[in-house]
Amino acid sequence: MTQAKTNTSTILDPSRRRFLAQAAGVAAGGAALGMALPLPASAGASARVPDPILAAIKTHRSACRTHLAAIAEQNRLERLGAPDAEAVAEAPCHAEWDAFYELLETAPLTLASLTAWSAYLDEIRQNNDWRLEGVDICYRIVGTLATTLRNLAASS
Repeated sequence: MTQAKTNTSTILDPSRRRFLAQAAGVAAGGAALGMALPLPASAGASARVPDPILAAIKTHRSACRTHLAAIAEQNRLERLGAPDAEAVAEAPCHAEWDAFYELLETAPLTLASLTAWSAYLDEIRQNNDWRLEGVDICYRIVGTLATTLRNLAASS
């Protein structure tokens, strides 16, 4: 009795199946679902090149701390009656906004860094939801997300 041959070329291997499930989850379910999925280890360029989004997150966190310290100093000077107290926080304010826009426009290179980026944006939403208001902010986030997903799809 001869045994029927099966075509195994159409069966997805487990790593591809896992990636497709994760990509669909991130696209359809947003940050919460993306954070819950196990992330595949990439043997590509991400292991050799540091992901720029991690530096952008670090830079923005630092700029926020500097701006908050400048605001505290501005408040102290205002209580003392200094006429130009607001000038103390002006440059740190601009630096924080510049870092924020850089954060929004830097495309993560991996699913892990996409998860870190979306988690950090969610942290901002929880603590300073006004920061994410406006069409301009949404436009930047959607553009970066689209770029990231295109890049991830191309590298898979």
